[in-house]
Amino acid sequence: MGKKISRSPLRFTRPLLPDLDKVMKRFRLSWDMGMVTKGKITEEYEKRAAAYLNLPYAASVSSCTSGLILALRALNLEGDCLVPSFTFTSTIQALLWNNLNPIFVDCHPSKFTVGREDLEASFTPRISAVVVPYVFGNPPPLLEIRQFCQKKKIPLIVDAAHAFGSSVYGKKPGGLGTVEVFSTSATKLLCTGEGGMITTRHSRLSELILLLREYGHNAQYETQNLGLNGRMTEFQAAVGIEGLALLEKHAQKRKSLAKLYQKHLSHLPLIFQDIEPDCESSYKDFAVVLQQKEWGITRDQAAAALARAGIPTRRYFFPPMHKQHFFLKKSGQSQTGRTGILLPHTEKISDQILCLPIYYDLREDDIHRVADEMTRVFKKSKSMLKGSL
Repeated sequence: MGKKISRSPLRFTRPLLPDLDKVMKRFRLSWDMGMVTKGKITEEYEKRAAAYLNLPYAASVSSCTSGLILALRALNLEGDCLVPSFTFTSTIQALLWNNLNPIFVDCHPSKFTVGREDLEASFTPRISAVVVPYVFGNPPPLLEIRQFCQKKKIPLIVDAAHAFGSSVYGKKPGGLGTVEVFSTSATKLLCTGEGGMITTRHSRLSELILLLREYGHNAQYETQNLGLNGRMTEFQAAVGIEGLALLEKHAQKRKSLAKLYQKHLSHLPLIFQDIEPDCESSYKDFAVVLQQKEWGITRDQAAAALARAGIPTRRYFFPPMHKQHFFLKKSGQSQTGRTGILLPHTEKISDQILCLPIYYDLREDDIHRVADEMTRVFKKSKSMLKGSL
């Protein structure tokens, strides 16, 4: 399928970082002044991020997790929140930090995101909000979900951790939820090492988030609300400013790599993620679902074979949140006696999904290598299965 290449191990991911000299040039004055936090660079970064997203308010934070905690706190919610089980742990952690009960809902079998139908089916009078994530960069159907939330008169919180580099109905992300929270950690297209960004169109909500980010106290150090230190450093903000200039190029490269994967893996029994219509994914991860019956081996067996060939993979998200005892006992479903939560699409996907290496400087030869090795594993498993019959 491809020409011979080096057999050295591949990376699973690798951040695209801006030129360090440019970052240090921007950061030098703040460093010399001893202003390493709460300075002009952070203010500029927030303004540039808001302009890039075409939104009025953007607040940098120390992480997406702290951003979700702050956003939920600012909304002053109680009771239960609808949230998909097929998500990263921080989505649920943020609910628990705010004493909110997760009500787990199923995901779409090929988009991997949550849809309005599942939200409708699980709605009760105790539901105070909906929390929905982008999955691997694929947006959920946010227009439909926003209409649902408006009908129910509850806020929509978007976990936009994977969203930088995506587009939503022809626009940049960040503006369809009541509040949306991005990640800029090491695996994201916009990377500041650690960090995040909270966006909203509501001025009063933005003001409250800024207050909560600063321990919940005002300029006179008088505590007005329960907050925390959610600030980003000046150095991280400098990295973010320079990284914004690379974001579009990075997003386009990821999309081209995803197309190459689809081209070179199309002969195998795999399910590729369907992207929401009129949207574009950032492809923070490139995921495939192995059709286990056709492969004759489990996802974990395939992953182990690829690892032996120097190809790392990840099984995001496994186990799903509703299968983790810690989260299940905290959920509103558990408290009403529903210990046997049935989410068939979530369970099937989490058992069979495999995320493949993807990063800016991944080469087409590398994708050939992954495809060749996956083909070899598939043929070997089929041969062994046939021999056992």
